[in-house]
Order: sequence, then C-alpha cells, then structure tokens
Amino acid sequence: MPENAVCHYYKTGKIVKATKDHIAPIAEDMRDMDALEVKCLGSLPLKALSDGLENSHFVFTVLDLKDNPLAMFGSGGKLNDAGYIWLLANNNFKVTRKDFVRVSKAWIRTIVSPFKFCGNLVHSQNKQALRWLKYCGAIFLSEQKIGNHLFYEFVIINNF
Repeated sequence: MPENAVCHYYKTGKIVKATKDHIAPIAEDMRDMDALEVKCLGSLPLKALSDGLENSHFVFTVLDLKDNPLAMFGSGGKLNDAGYIWLLANNNFKVTRKDFVRVSKAWIRTIVSPFKFCGNLVHSQNKQALRWLKYCGAIFLSEQKIGNHLFYEFVIINNF
C-alpha cells in the first residue's frame, strides 16, 4: 500500500496508513486525558506516538477532509498471541469522532485479527475512551493504580 493511500473515506474524515508526518500535529495538541494516560505510563505524547508507529504491526491515522491528522491508532505484539491496542487523538478529533466511531468496529477487527486478543490500560476517567472501548466489544478485567490514578485493564478478544 502506498504511504499516502486512502484506506477508508467516511462523512467527515478518512483513515490512512500512518506516517511520521502525522505524529507532531497529534502530539502537539493531544487531548488532555490521552496526554495524562501517556504521562502515567511513563512517556510523552511525541514519544508515545513515535513508539506506536515504530513498534506496532498496524498503525493508521484519522485525517479530516483537509488532511489534518486527528488521531492515530494501532496494534502490536507477538503474532498469534496476545497483542496490545491503542488510540491517541488531538483536540480536533471531536470534528470526526462520531463518524469514526461508526466505522471503528471494522477497523478494530482488522487490527485485532492477527492476535488471540488485544488489550491495554485506560484511565478510569477517560469517559470517551471507555464508551468507545465498550462499543468495540472490550471486556474490562481489573483495576490498577498507577501513582494516584486508577486504570482499567481491558481486552478485545479476536472472535470475529
């Protein structure tokens, strides 16, 4: 697939293969809850997105219709075993968030497909992420404290 290939258009945006050029616009204006999660997990927005792009098997970027990067998401891990899943967005993601949610189940199937399941942690106060994860079929397993912050461990099982 070419670096700038459009994977999927929808009403207010499109999903494309992620590139390094997408990282800075998302990192510089990352949503507060996403930035807090990244910080609690020992990273910074720019590094978290760079690491995600470099270390994940699948990485896609959500663009608005003017090609502005709004969010990046992906999955990685040992193929045919457990993987991890992630999504980090900037404050402009709200422009396309509702339409992205409508198409996201199919994208979750794509990025979870090489694994038995994918999981991660989500901050207990990240209400948008919690709603999205539930919509995508996440199962919440446990609570974990990181510093003074409560996180939920979740998985999405590959039963597609």
